[in-house]
Amino acid sequence: MTNTTDYYSKIEWIESSKIVLILAMTDENAHRILIVDDEPDVTELLKYKLEQEGYYCKVINDPLIFISAVRAFGPDLILLDIMMPDLNGLQLCKIV
Repeated sequence: MTNTTDYYSKIEWIESSKIVLILAMTDENAHRILIVDDEPDVTELLKYKLEQEGYYCKVINDPLIFISAVRAFGPDLILLDIMMPDLNGLQLCKIV
């Protein structure tokens, strides 16, 4: 299994309101997006809109399963909510 730091060749941080984007620039054809937010309405709307644009999305509404989801899904982009219970988005960024 590839180490997460080896998988991502470049990580850019963009902070905007409540969401942190981790952009992994490994492949120009990368289309896998992991959406993490404790509010299902938000994640389902984001998933719906992104899938309309041709992206393959996975939704997580429980931040405690974040690490296993990242390893299993291998996302090219992670959309994280900053304000979540248990673990917030910034803490999850540090884990990745």
